[in-house]
Amino acid sequence: MLLLIDHHDSFTYNLYQYFLELHADVEVVFSENLSELAHFDYDAIVLSPGPGKPTDYPETLHFLKHFFDKKPILGICLGHQMLATFFGARVVPAPEIVHGKTSTIICQKSLLFHGLNQTFDVVRYHSLAVTSVVPPLVETAVTKDGVLMAMEHMSLPIYSVQFHPEGILSEHGHAILKNFLEVTYGKSVAL
Repeated sequence: MLLLIDHHDSFTYNLYQYFLELHADVEVVFSENLSELAHFDYDAIVLSPGPGKPTDYPETLHFLKHFFDKKPILGICLGHQMLATFFGARVVPAPEIVHGKTSTIICQKSLLFHGLNQTFDVVRYHSLAVTSVVPPLVETAVTKDGVLMAMEHMSLPIYSVQFHPEGILSEHGHAILKNFLEVTYGKSVAL
């Protein structure tokens, strides 16, 4: 079962629906309720999008301290920025505020993008951006003008994307989430 941490974003249930369409079991928990989890028996963690900045969600950042090296993690939009903050990268005002903007991204080799074209279009909604990615994180996708769109951990199954794979204007959204499930479960998942 996936733990989908909800940062009060309308896209959270789009993610939930996409994962259900991929036959995954998902439990949604609000970020402020993480300390109330009686036990942790999830297979992976998904950090949802949300308003604000990573430090507005101290419960999630605290949660990461305990579980970042225990289970696969996927961060999306704010979740991407949270992972960057957690690992010491900088999150700053984006060069351009985007809301529903489609951009072409250029991908490097990553399990998250396995089987996909090196370039494809994604939809973006963000006013902050990750800069100065530092080890143990590595960049895995950027826009044509160099804005970081994806990164991953060098040795742990931790992945993140600034864009919204669950957005209807993003190409390959289901495939990206499918690839994350395949990393999580170590087996092929049908689209």
